[in-house]
Amino acid sequence: MAEPVFLKARLNVADARFDGWTCVRVSLALDQMSGTFELGLSDRYPGAHENYRFRPGSRCTVSLDGQTVITGYVESFSPCYDKGSHGMTLKGRDVTCDLVDCQHLGPPVQWKGQTLDRIAAQVCRPFKIPVAVDTDLGAAYPDVKYDEGDTVMAFLVKWARQRGVLLTSYGDGMLWITRAKQAGAGGALVLGDNIEAASGNFDNQGRFSKYVVKGQSLGTFWQGNSAEEIAEFQAAYTGPFGEATDSAVPRYRPMVIISEVKGTSAEFAERARHEALVRAGKSRAATYAVTGWGPAPGQVWRINSVVQVRDPFMGLNGPYLIERCQYSLDAQRGSQTTIGVVHPDAYTRRAEAPSDEASKIYLRGMDQPS
Repeated sequence: MAEPVFLKARLNVADARFDGWTCVRVSLALDQMSGTFELGLSDRYPGAHENYRFRPGSRCTVSLDGQTVITGYVESFSPCYDKGSHGMTLKGRDVTCDLVDCQHLGPPVQWKGQTLDRIAAQVCRPFKIPVAVDTDLGAAYPDVKYDEGDTVMAFLVKWARQRGVLLTSYGDGMLWITRAKQAGAGGALVLGDNIEAASGNFDNQGRFSKYVVKGQSLGTFWQGNSAEEIAEFQAAYTGPFGEATDSAVPRYRPMVIISEVKGTSAEFAERARHEALVRAGKSRAATYAVTGWGPAPGQVWRINSVVQVRDPFMGLNGPYLIERCQYSLDAQRGSQTTIGVVHPDAYTRRAEAPSDEASKIYLRGMDQPS
């Protein structure tokens, strides 16, 4: 096993910089929405109890080896001491934590003919969180309603799902609307080189043979409404449906999804393919532990980047998507990163029109019949 590598973690609060952390844990994930951090300090750094003063709620950034990985807030500060030692632990999250925790306050808001980025920008404005976009967002939504009490992130995720896009944070203080990267220089994970430990999970339990997305139930709408109104409601909400199949699941295992919003048959078919692809991709996952925080000095491993995996023991060889990163530092192991990878198809959105062949889901290089 390689010798422990000790890199520098830095916390910036206002104009002050704080180094010398003896315990570091930073977690980022594509589906986590808000990164988290935990920093610890021991009595090996004299005077720390005198100089390190923090307030819960302070705006901060966390950088690893010079690369910013968190822009957020200190949420808790836990100092401790006894006759022979002193120490402290800080915990916090990315700025997008407020979108995860908070609800819309005020009268309902309605948008007609607006795209996701415009809606997200207005929703995030009270929290002073910019919205960044690096992908095509598809068509505008005919009608979107934002009710008081709606959790901000849950509301945005519901509508992002209709376009097959992701909402995530890269630690730069913004909410990103993006898609999974299909290529890029994310580094390499190689058995016999930089991999220190690994585990895999190849599990079909969460996969189904057929995915059917349907509109909402008529419910009690028929009460007190005219035949024309009922017919219009059925055409918009209950009539459209879409489906996809997973050819790697041979036995009968259907999954029915009732859409939270209205849509067309083509949109529901896209939603069904997206659900099938995500579940198939995540059923082929592995976790790797490597020394250090990045593929090269001055770099850190990044979520939503493509890494080349060469691991004959796991049977993985080729490009995989980094879904999770946990950076850590302690006295025993030094600086280390735990990297969660999934098959690139885990977050792929297929945009082609529905067809028998396009609706069959398999994982390239793994489930595809020879």
